[in-house]
Amino acid sequence: RTMSDSFTSSISSQWLWYAGAVRSSTCPHSKGNALLFNTGADGTWHIIETAPMSLYQGDVVMFDISIGCSTTYSSTTGLNLYAVPVTMSTNGGAYTLINGVNCASATPSASCPYQSLPSTYYGYDDAFKSFKRIVWVMPANRTNTRVRFGPNLIALTTNFPVFALDSIYIGPPCPNHCSGHGVCETGPKCRCDGGYHGHDCSSATAARKTSISEDFESGSLSATTWSIVQGGKIVTGSTSASCGVIRSGNNLYFSGDGIRQAVTVDIDTRTAVFVQLYIRIGSSSTSGYCDRSTSANDQVMLQYSTNGGATWTTLNNFALTYETAKFYNQSLPAGARYVNTRFRIYQISIETPGANEWAIDDFIIGLPPQTLTLFYDNFDPINNTVWSNLYGGTTASFCNGNKKTLTYLQRDLGTVFTTSQAVTNKVMPTTPAMVQFSMAWSCTLKSSELAVFNSVGSGTFLKLQYSNDEAKTWKNVYDTCKPTSYSTGVQTCSSSTINEPTTWFFTPNSGWNRYTVMLPASILTTNTQFRWQSDLLTVSNGITVKRLNVRYALDNVLISAACPSLCRGHGTCQQSGSCLCDTGYTGPDCTPISALPMVILDKFETTSSLWLETQGAIVTTVGCSPTPTAMVSGRRLHFGFVGRRRATTIDMDTTFATQITFNMVPSIGHCTATSQNSAVFVLYSNDGGLTFTSLRQIDNKLGTSVTNDLNVTIPIPAAARGKAVRFRWWQPDHNGTL
Repeated sequence: RTMSDSFTSSISSQWLWYAGAVRSSTCPHSKGNALLFNTGADGTWHIIETAPMSLYQGDVVMFDISIGCSTTYSSTTGLNLYAVPVTMSTNGGAYTLINGVNCASATPSASCPYQSLPSTYYGYDDAFKSFKRIVWVMPANRTNTRVRFGPNLIALTTNFPVFALDSIYIGPPCPNHCSGHGVCETGPKCRCDGGYHGHDCSSATAARKTSISEDFESGSLSATTWSIVQGGKIVTGSTSASCGVIRSGNNLYFSGDGIRQAVTVDIDTRTAVFVQLYIRIGSSSTSGYCDRSTSANDQVMLQYSTNGGATWTTLNNFALTYETAKFYNQSLPAGARYVNTRFRIYQISIETPGANEWAIDDFIIGLPPQTLTLFYDNFDPINNTVWSNLYGGTTASFCNGNKKTLTYLQRDLGTVFTTSQAVTNKVMPTTPAMVQFSMAWSCTLKSSELAVFNSVGSGTFLKLQYSNDEAKTWKNVYDTCKPTSYSTGVQTCSSSTINEPTTWFFTPNSGWNRYTVMLPASILTTNTQFRWQSDLLTVSNGITVKRLNVRYALDNVLISAACPSLCRGHGTCQQSGSCLCDTGYTGPDCTPISALPMVILDKFETTSSLWLETQGAIVTTVGCSPTPTAMVSGRRLHFGFVGRRRATTIDMDTTFATQITFNMVPSIGHCTATSQNSAVFVLYSNDGGLTFTSLRQIDNKLGTSVTNDLNVTIPIPAAARGKAVRFRWWQPDHNGTL
């Protein structure tokens, strides 16, 4: 059901056959090798075809295509000279376009559920000279189906369509079709283009444009505004070969052969309020350069897409009443306000030159004046203008600090503690954006409280959440993201990237710690609010929560555009956007001043300073029973508490490190694993703990008592070697007793 091929080292054996093609990197803009069709004699095939596949409604055909490469085509030579169709067949004989018909009509139907043009691509106007990504969504189930790329027999001696294909994927859809900024791979999962990231490639490293204002007076089409323009060119309205003056001066005039469309680049429209343009479709005359349109298919449509052009939603259908230039303005609906929105204006019919012409001018996607929103509070005193709710909090010094902080003292209401929270007003920083704050849990616990924690752990946690609906509903900024084999339901991350949830469990006597969270661009709107929320859970063995009366505090809360490299986790972001580096680090992004340890060795027999944190664990001589052979003597780090379980080393210099070795018991005795999801992951971070990447997942043996420990050796890859790298052991799921 799934196939993919990027032609990196060879042509996949999943193809049934191909002809007239070679792997090559000579086609401009190709990402390494692509499949280039420019060989073979006149009258031979220039196609590639899959073996029979079963495809289902909603599956996708995704590919990158370039037509022309280094050849410039003339639109006067004949449209079909430069046509590259993508067709399908269920019997190996009759091949039809993917949709079979022109599905660009104004009203979707059962046979055309997605508004789209036919799956034929043209090289005229050089619109596809650079690679363009195409996504087709299957409108219906098709079994025993072959997918063919390319024209049939080429019977031309010159000007046949030199074209190239790359990054072909056919199968179940990836999240949001990778937003047009990534390729789908078997999984399905997205492999994002450079400059984009996230499970659906919707987050951009650089800030996107937030508006478009195009009057065409420059005389050229900017690649920063338009991704595709076909059948159209900029003309001066006073010339005879045009539709006249539309607004003033120049306009974009469509009179070319075949498809006529203009597609914008993706822009961030979350604060956009309108789209407007001037448009003229034909005239009252039946001849000339702007003749009268007579067919309903000559009408022009304005649409938007938030998934890279895989599907489109209509904003307006410009009927044939626009025979004189008219102004059009429309408020953008909520569905069009997204971090990754593109617009297109196109004519439904496939035209012949010099017929049914039309033109646009002053095309604007409008945004209200935007000022950088910067949220900061150091609580000395509280900045009440930035907070919506500070339920349960007060200003006080905390953990031996000499300044005011936002302090929460959990109050015992019988058997239930009050929920505390800090809720911001609406805030929308410039992307890429971040949240940074400092937090401290109880700095000193009574001996009785510490005894309870050491026996059962704590159900106390703090969550960072967001709301886009006036605080009616809340979601975690991040939920747990594990490798694919240990996830259930919809996969929301790549197989190597690990996202822990924005939930922090109480760690006794941990003092003040700084936390930095990169904000997904997709959650930020003009209505976004954030909250820090804490409550107490009853622990599973029945010890009541009021015995774990935990106090905590927040300080130096900053929501802003991200600092350089987020200070690599070794500095505090300032309101100015610069880094205030921690002791031992320097430079604009806080790199180490002196060399860090090159070796870490801990047998847990004495107190160690090699760990930044250990959560859900204690060093002990007791624990799971029976005791494994290699651990029979001395102490071990035993993970057996509710809440988060992880241990993170200090940063070290791994430039010359080759391996990690340790003894481990994944499940023993009464600690037998009950879920495969309770695997332990070994991770590394080279950005101060802001992001972690998986090195190894160590499986538990379900329902099995293991009396021998594992001696684990993990090679350190090149990506994990650097001047400041930390390692982490993490168990994302457990039943509270493993």
